[in-house]
Amino acid sequence: MPRMMWFRIKCVGWMGLLVLSLFGPGCSGSQPCSITNDCPQGQTCLNRQCQESKDTACLSNDDCGGETLVCDRPNQRCVVCLQDSDCSDGKTCQAQTCQEGFRPECQADKDCANQPQRFCSGNGKCEWECLLPSDCKATEMCSSHRCVKKANNNFCVTDADCAEQAKTFCSTAGNCEWSCRSNTDCGNGQTCETNQCKGEVQGCKADNDCPSTQPKCATSGQCVACLTNADCGNGQTCEGNQCKSVTNPNDCSQGCPQGQFCFLQKRCIKTPTACTDNDDCTDNDICMDLGNSQTACLPACDPTQNKSDSDLTNTSCWSDFGWCYSISDEDPKQGACYPPQANTQALGQACGNDSLLDKPSYHLCQTGLRCIEEQNGKTCWRECDPNKNVGGDPAQADKNPACSGGQGLCYPLEGGGGACEPTSTQPPKASPPAAGELTINEVLADPPSGQDGDANKDQTRHSYNDEFVEIVNVSTKALQLDGVTLGDSTGGGTVRYTFPQGSVLQPQKAVVVFGGGMTQDVNVNTGKPHPSFGGALVYTVVQGNASSTNGLNLANSGRTLQLKDTQGKEIATFTYGDNSCLGNKDQSVTRSPDNTGTCALHKDTASGAAFSPGTKTDGTAF
Repeated sequence: MPRMMWFRIKCVGWMGLLVLSLFGPGCSGSQPCSITNDCPQGQTCLNRQCQESKDTACLSNDDCGGETLVCDRPNQRCVVCLQDSDCSDGKTCQAQTCQEGFRPECQADKDCANQPQRFCSGNGKCEWECLLPSDCKATEMCSSHRCVKKANNNFCVTDADCAEQAKTFCSTAGNCEWSCRSNTDCGNGQTCETNQCKGEVQGCKADNDCPSTQPKCATSGQCVACLTNADCGNGQTCEGNQCKSVTNPNDCSQGCPQGQFCFLQKRCIKTPTACTDNDDCTDNDICMDLGNSQTACLPACDPTQNKSDSDLTNTSCWSDFGWCYSISDEDPKQGACYPPQANTQALGQACGNDSLLDKPSYHLCQTGLRCIEEQNGKTCWRECDPNKNVGGDPAQADKNPACSGGQGLCYPLEGGGGACEPTSTQPPKASPPAAGELTINEVLADPPSGQDGDANKDQTRHSYNDEFVEIVNVSTKALQLDGVTLGDSTGGGTVRYTFPQGSVLQPQKAVVVFGGGMTQDVNVNTGKPHPSFGGALVYTVVQGNASSTNGLNLANSGRTLQLKDTQGKEIATFTYGDNSCLGNKDQSVTRSPDNTGTCALHKDTASGAAFSPGTKTDGTAF
C-alpha cells in the first residue's frame, strides 16, 4: 500500500473552489451529485441529483447485453447512446437517445443569448462576425463582434483619420475630436485658441495640470496618455505612455505588456500581486488563496452573472476569459476570478502542483479522476465509491468493483468519495487507428514572410521547417500511431513521415508534424504533450533544417495528403488547392469547423489568425 496523505476538500480556497464548480454545488448534503459514485448504494446520478436506480448497472458495454445499448461508465448505467456514432446513420445522440435530423447549435440570434457578442450563422453555429476593423467593409466598423455601418462620417481608428477634418485626435469612442474647448482642457500653461491648445508647455505637477488628450502626469513632468494599462481601458495596453490595441487577444505567444503574463499561450492577464489581506489589494480585487500557502489579489466578480451553472466565464474575469467562483455561503453575489482551468491530466499524471503567483494551477484531472496528495506530490487517481467496498466498511480501504475490475483497492477520502490505488488501475491500451478515427485538420504549405511565419516557434522563419500538418484523433479511444505514415498521393505516393514507436494519441487530441527545425526544443519528438502547442504531440520530419527534398515538401499549388496504417490501408485524406482552399496565401488551410468542416483559408475563420498548429482555429486546445 503506498504512503499517502488524504486529500481534503475545503469550501474556500483554490482547489476547493475548483471542486465546487466541477463536482457539485456545495460541500454538504448527499442529494446533489456529478456522477453516480457521489450517490449512496442503490442510487444513480440523474440530472445532477441522486435518484433511485431502475436501470441496468454496468462497468463496460459487455454488461449491457447486446449492441443496442452502451455503458455510461461514470454513472454505471446502460443507455441508448453517448455520442452520435452510437446511433444509426442520419441520427444524432441527444439526451442519451438517438433522434432524427441535424442538431444545430442555433436557429436564430436569440439562441446565442448565453454567448454574448455572438450571432447565429448560416451553418447553425454561434459565431463572431469580426474581431478587428479590417474584418469589415470600409463603410462599416466592428462593434461587439458585428460589422455595423459607421455612425457618422467622423468615425476614426487613428489620429491620422482626422486630418481632413482639421480635428486633432481620435477619441476612444472612434470620433474625431478637438484638442480643447476651454483653457481647462489644456492646462500645462497652455490656452485654448480655436479649439487648439497653444502656448509653451510648462510641464505638470499633477494630473489636473494635463489636458484631456494626455491626462496623466509622468514623473518627468510631462503629460502623457497613460502610465498603466488601467489608464487605457477598452482592451488596450499602455506601451511607451501610449494606449495601444492588442492585435490578437487570443494569442500571447509573442509576449505580454509589462505587469502581465501569458496564460496557457492564450491570453495576457495581470500578474497577481501577493497579499496578506484585502487591504493589500485595490478596490476591485480581493485577497484569495492560490494553494501552497500563497495568496494573491484576484479580481472580484458576481457569480450570479456567470454565463450558466456549467459555464463559469464572467465578463468581470478578464473579459470572459476567466472563471468566477463563489466565495461566500451567505452572499451569492460575492466571488473571485481565477484563470480558466482545464481537466486534461490523465490517470497517473501529476496534478494541481503548479500554484505559483504568476502561473495559477491548471493541472486538473480528467472527468472520473481525483487529484490525490501522495508523499512525492499529487497524482490523478480513478474515482470509486467506498460504500461499494467488498468488506462493507466504507471507512476502510478495500477491494472495489471500480478498481481494476474488483482486484484493486478503493481508499475513502476526507470530504467524501474515494479513489482507486493507482498502481492497480492501469490506463487502457491504445488501439491501431481505423478509417474515420483520425482527420487531417490543418496544413501550412506557405509560411508567411518574416517572423509572422515562425509557425514552429523556434525563433526562425524557414520555408520548409515551418511547414506543418495537424492531425486530430476524433475517436473516443487512445490510438497507437506506431508505423502510421503521412504521404502525398498526388506526388507519386511519396511517404513524407512515419510515426515512431511509442506514439500514442489520446482521444480528441492533436499531433503536429513540422518539416524540421526546433533543435533546441526539449518537448519535440518525445511522444509527450507540448505545452506551447495546446498540449498536442509535436514531431519533426528532419532533425535539423528541412529542404525541398527531405521535409514535408508541401506544394503551394495543392496536394492530396493521406494517412495509412501499418498495412498500407488508407485511413484519412485531405485535399487543398482549389479556389476556396489555396495553399499559396501566406496562411494555412484548415477544416472549418474544426475536424468536420470543408477546407478554408485560416484567416477566414473567426480568429483571423494565419495558422494554429496544435489547437483549434480559435486558439483553444482540442
